[in-house]
Amino acid sequence: MQGFGENLDEFLGQLLRGVAKIAGCNSCNLIVFNETTGKLSVRVGISQMNYPEMRELERVMGENLRGLSVPMEQARGSLVDQVFRDGAVVESSSLAEFLADALPRDVLEQFDGMIGEHRFLLAQVRSTRRAYGVLVFEKSGEDPFSRQ
Repeated sequence: MQGFGENLDEFLGQLLRGVAKIAGCNSCNLIVFNETTGKLSVRVGISQMNYPEMRELERVMGENLRGLSVPMEQARGSLVDQVFRDGAVVESSSLAEFLADALPRDVLEQFDGMIGEHRFLLAQVRSTRRAYGVLVFEKSGEDPFSRQ
């Protein structure tokens, strides 16, 4: 029997995949900023057709992206940190650009080169009282996201 955390992760994964499908994206991933623990964690919502790309990134990084956790301090100054703190909506064509030093830059640059043209849109996740994290929408190609 799965524990509550595993059920929650599976639920979030399905929810994120549904959001990606509705938005017409390949994936929608959630980066959770836990200010209590000082950690960032990743929740993955990737479509079936993109699992090979995710597996390749995990191979290059040497770790599983599901549940990946890093100190928030590593993300300071990155675009993902800016989106979390300021609520800006940011678009990028590079994982290395928006994650900065949150993950090893050489690994991210290598992965950017492997996947070719992709676009990422980052948006803050918040309630009326506080921000919880950042949604990262991803799609193939070089065209910017539409205003929709």
